[in-house]
Amino acid sequence: MSFTLREALHCEGLRLCRVVAGARGLDRPLRHVTVMEVPDITEWLKGDDLLLTSLYALRNDPAARRRLIRDLADRGACALAVKTRRYVDSVPPEMVEEADQAGFPLLEIPRDITYLDIMNPLMRELLRDNSTSFVDLERDMRWLTEIAFSGAGLDLLLRSLASVLRQPLTFENDAIRWYGRLESRKISPLSAEDKHTLREIARLTPIQRDLDQETMECIAAPLVLHGILEGCLTLWPQEGHIEERDYMLLERASALVALELMKQKTAMEVEQRYKSEFLGDVLAGRGDPDELISRGRVFRWNLDQDFCVAVISLLPRESETSAKSMRDRSSEGDIQGRLLSELARQIEDAVQQRVSGAAVGVRGNRVILLLPVTNVPQQDSQEEKKVDSSNESFLSNLLQDIQKHWTEFDLVAGLGRIYPGVQGIPVAYREACQASSFGADGRARRRITTFWDLGIYRLLTGFNPEEMSGFYRDTVGRLEDYDQKNHTNLIETLEAYFAHNGSLTSTSQALFIHVNTLKYRLGRVETLTGLNPYDSEDRLQLQLALKIRPLLA
Repeated sequence: MSFTLREALHCEGLRLCRVVAGARGLDRPLRHVTVMEVPDITEWLKGDDLLLTSLYALRNDPAARRRLIRDLADRGACALAVKTRRYVDSVPPEMVEEADQAGFPLLEIPRDITYLDIMNPLMRELLRDNSTSFVDLERDMRWLTEIAFSGAGLDLLLRSLASVLRQPLTFENDAIRWYGRLESRKISPLSAEDKHTLREIARLTPIQRDLDQETMECIAAPLVLHGILEGCLTLWPQEGHIEERDYMLLERASALVALELMKQKTAMEVEQRYKSEFLGDVLAGRGDPDELISRGRVFRWNLDQDFCVAVISLLPRESETSAKSMRDRSSEGDIQGRLLSELARQIEDAVQQRVSGAAVGVRGNRVILLLPVTNVPQQDSQEEKKVDSSNESFLSNLLQDIQKHWTEFDLVAGLGRIYPGVQGIPVAYREACQASSFGADGRARRRITTFWDLGIYRLLTGFNPEEMSGFYRDTVGRLEDYDQKNHTNLIETLEAYFAHNGSLTSTSQALFIHVNTLKYRLGRVETLTGLNPYDSEDRLQLQLALKIRPLLA
């Protein structure tokens, strides 16, 4: 005896749906369940189908909605279930009228019930009555499991999974785009909001995506490991619907893909840890140069050459989205460490495709990149080499490409000058760190800052920190204390005064204050610091103190 819609209404998910029309057809047999989001779905029906739809494709066409009910009834479909409150507020009256006339069951899906809440219980019932489909499913899963545990790799596993699915499959994460049969098609990337939703749901779910600028309802299988969204499998309904077998196969096989990602990630993290430990020795100059060069060959690093040292920081933007992204990309634990490992992996993948002999590692709260120097003219041994302009341009393009995957963060880099050999790397590294710190200033973030860009800060960074702190406290530090206690802005006024070359008129206009107000404020500066802003010697001390301020911060 066949499984009927009346019996199906007792299944989990479907029992919460309301029959709004066509009740006399509840004893129709039910053998298939699928999602309908395209208008020509009737061409693909097998008979006895329960269709789930949001009416997206017909949301503005009452005549087509009425025609759909007639076509489904004529082709022997079982029923149509409409999810409301997304594209239609309620089941359209013309569909109710047509369904009652045809005796074709029409159901309303509540807002809080998903397609999968209905499909998964029904699939179990249908497969129980369809031993052939169940055997095929188990056979395919055994084959995919053998491939996953054979060590064949992610690419073969994805191609094998795609070959047993009847609809196109794609996979993507921050480093990989695998589009299979859709390789030549234009696919919309997952948005930050999509990634957040998938990370929270962490199971198969319908999702709207664009293929060749046409929106369709797909099925997404988020791959979440330790609270981080490591990738997403997407099944695309190219023939109007997705069969229940494909749902169950994707749900079970996604665990194998997640396992493969975990193996890859674990291997990369172990290698990255060893690389970073060795890189620490190189950056600190620990060990004989020849020994360091020899150890570098283990990681395929050729340290027997000159390098341009780049220090790359990942800075969250000041927004609620950034905070959410920090939570999305990691569970409890070392959030920053996880993010930097992910960034280092992306940088290494990108660099290996373009440059031979580069080295990438994580040190502290930054990613370190050593780029081989080419075509730099020979200079006097006592003269420091400037930054290689070709590497600066390469790094700029690299960061611009990777920035697309980090929309809630800013990627900023500092470059040191070029010194000969592996023994010159520690000096260049210190300079790159200093340049990176200035480029990361929240008031004027720069994608790349070279040590040459620091100007007078190149001198200040070599001074005794205690002496600089004392000098600052005796000068601008007094203004800072006064501003905090009295809610004034003397430091801002002084900075504007110097920025406008000591012009009272230009400064007052920039601050939107009267010239007399400006003169009063500059008088307060002199009273508090003992330094006259109009005097060249005193002005130099005030300017130096303002330059020291960000160094102390």
